[in-house]
Amino acid sequence: MTTSNEKNHADTQKKTTSKPLLLGVAIGAAVMTGLWSFQSTYNAQPGSPAIYGTSQPEYVMKTPIEAVKETPQPLTPLAPTGAACEEVAQQEEAYELLKKLFPAASFLSAEPLAFGNTKSCLLEVEMLADQDNPKTKGFVYVLPDGEHFLNGPLMNKRSDISLGNGDLSADVQQALNEQRAVIDDYMSKAQTRDKSQGQGLTRPQQPQPQPQPQTEQNPLSTQLADSFKGEGQTPPTPEQLRIRLLSKLKEFDALETGTGPNDVYVLFDPNCNHCRNLHAQSEKLAKERGITFHFIPMFLNETSWAMSALVMKEMKSSPENADSLLKSMMAGKWKLNSTEGQRAIGTLQEGDYAAVKPATGLFVELHRANTRIGTPLIAFKNSSGGVDVISGMPHDDDWKSLPVAN
Repeated sequence: MTTSNEKNHADTQKKTTSKPLLLGVAIGAAVMTGLWSFQSTYNAQPGSPAIYGTSQPEYVMKTPIEAVKETPQPLTPLAPTGAACEEVAQQEEAYELLKKLFPAASFLSAEPLAFGNTKSCLLEVEMLADQDNPKTKGFVYVLPDGEHFLNGPLMNKRSDISLGNGDLSADVQQALNEQRAVIDDYMSKAQTRDKSQGQGLTRPQQPQPQPQPQTEQNPLSTQLADSFKGEGQTPPTPEQLRIRLLSKLKEFDALETGTGPNDVYVLFDPNCNHCRNLHAQSEKLAKERGITFHFIPMFLNETSWAMSALVMKEMKSSPENADSLLKSMMAGKWKLNSTEGQRAIGTLQEGDYAAVKPATGLFVELHRANTRIGTPLIAFKNSSGGVDVISGMPHDDDWKSLPVAN
C-alpha cells in the first residue's frame, strides 16, 4: 500500500483589497502581492501524472479543467481622435473601490482622462492615500469596469510626483526587487518556450503523457521535490517530500479546532470555496474521524491577505475570538467592505500582514513547481505511518487512511 493520496482540485478568487500605508509603500505592497497572485484555473487534465508515487493508481478527473492562460488578452486600442468612450467608470464606484484599499484616503478630483480630443476611457482620480499625510498625494486611473485601476502616475508632466526608492521601507523595497526578479525569470522562460514551440504563450491543450512506468521517477514529484532540496543535496523521494511538507506545515501558527488524536494540517485561503466547504464540514469530520484540525491562513489575493492577517492577529490575543471570526468569514457573513470590516482592517499593522507571508511563501514555492496544486492543501499522518497530502476538497474516501480513533 502506498503512503500517498494526493488529488488536485483548484480554486482561487480574484477580488482584491489591502491595507494602506504611504502611497509609495502601498504601491510596493501592491506590486509585492503580484507574487501571490494566481490564475483562476490550474493546469490539470485527465491522465496527467500525479504528484504521488507511481505505484499508486492514477486519479483521473471527471471533467477537464481549462489550461492556464499565461498571458492577458491584448488591450483595446484607444478610440480614434475626437471619439468618445462608450464607458467610463463612475466617480462613486471609483471612490468605493479605492476606499476598500485605502480606507484613510481622501479624494481631490475625478474626471475622465483625455489627450486632446481623445478620451482614454480611464477615470483619473487625484487623491491622498493617507488624508493626514501630504506626501501620499498622487493619481490612480480607474478602468471602465470600476473594479480595476492603475496605481501611480502616467509618464507625463505629473511624473515628478513619483516617490523614490528612499521613501520605501526596506521590507517593501526587498519585495519590489523580488518581484522584478520573478517577472524577469518568467519572461525569460516564456520567450524560450515561445521560440521552441513556435507559438504564443496561450496555447491549446496538448495531449498529456501517459503515467511513467513504476521504475521511473514521476516528473512532477521531482519538480516538487526540487523546491525542498538544499544546496548540494539530491532531490528527496516523494515519500520524503510529503514528510518534509508536513514538517513545514507544523512550523506555522494555526487555529486549532477539534480535540481528536489525528492532527490534520490545512493550508487555506479564506476566500477559497473548497476551503469554506471543508471548514463547514470540519466539526462533523472531527467527531467522526477523531481529528484536530490545524487551519493555517494564507492568501491568494489582497482581499484574502487582509482577512488572513486579521485571523492571525486575533489568534495571538484570543483564539476563541479568532475562531468566531474565521467561522463568520468562512460562512460568508463577514464582509470586508462593511463598516465592521473596514474598522477591523484599519487596526492592522505592517507586522500583521507580514505574519501571513511564510505560509503563503510555502504555497507559492509548491505552486511554482506544479501549477495543479490548489487550496486547501491538506497533510496528515496515515494509518500506515506515512503521510497523505491532498490538494483541493477531499472526498469521503480520502479520510479513510486516517488511523482509527479510539
